[in-house]
Amino acid sequence: MAKLALGYVSRDIKTISVALLGLMLTACGGDKADAGPPPSPTSQVSTVTLTPLQEQGKKQYARCRACHTLGQGEKHKVGPNLFGFFGEKAGAKEGFNYSKAMTASEVVWTDKTLDAYLTRPRDFMPGNRMSFIGVKEPEKREAIIAYLKVMTTEKSAE
Repeated sequence: MAKLALGYVSRDIKTISVALLGLMLTACGGDKADAGPPPSPTSQVSTVTLTPLQEQGKKQYARCRACHTLGQGEKHKVGPNLFGFFGEKAGAKEGFNYSKAMTASEVVWTDKTLDAYLTRPRDFMPGNRMSFIGVKEPEKREAIIAYLKVMTTEKSAE
């Protein structure tokens, strides 16, 4: 009897799987005239032509990607979205829950302050929650900053 019941479950799973596959394939089709949704901020940003320094920064930014997004309108992750942060006060990005240390600071993000922060975030701003140890090499920080500047400004989204 158990074998018979197991046969029904197996058949039901196959039926459901086939139905789901059909739905997924239907979703892939559609009218060719339908261009689909507008490009996402990320796809717009990725069309920027980068200098060699910025390309190096892009490689260095790979370790930041797990916690931060760069494109306009992208969601926060563990860390805030960084679009438009140059020239802004630290801890001011709407919709992100910053540490008290970050929101209480008077830091404004410039090349100089970001360089100091990226060197060792916990030393630059004790009490902040960024768990990143920092970037020792000045040339790597310079490259990251160059990449961030181009990828987090209005010009990069055009």
